[in-house]
Amino acid sequence: MSHTVAEMTEQAGISYRQLDYWTTNGYLAVDDRNPGTGIYRRWPARSLMKATVAKRLIDAGIATPRAVELAEGIRALPHAIRIGPGLTLLIEPDAPESPLPELHAGGLA
Repeated sequence: MSHTVAEMTEQAGISYRQLDYWTTNGYLAVDDRNPGTGIYRRWPARSLMKATVAKRLIDAGIATPRAVELAEGIRALPHAIRIGPGLTLLIEPDAPESPLPELHAGGLA
């Protein structure tokens, strides 16, 4: 399943500008490998989860590159991230009906 710009920005809680910046800079992957002018980009479910988690980490004060790096390793929520000695961050879904899919090493569950 892939997601449109509107779905990505709404569900991840990010602006179009953030989405475009993260995609342009390689933080998020798109389904189409050659998006160009006039081509509607779509993002895989993995990118939605990564954007959502990265946004939460950024809101918690973690710099964007580090937040994206930490979000890369998350496959399902809830998830605990060790940030430093004696400091662990627990990321949980906002609600049981969270739009985030559960991911496994091979892709979607």
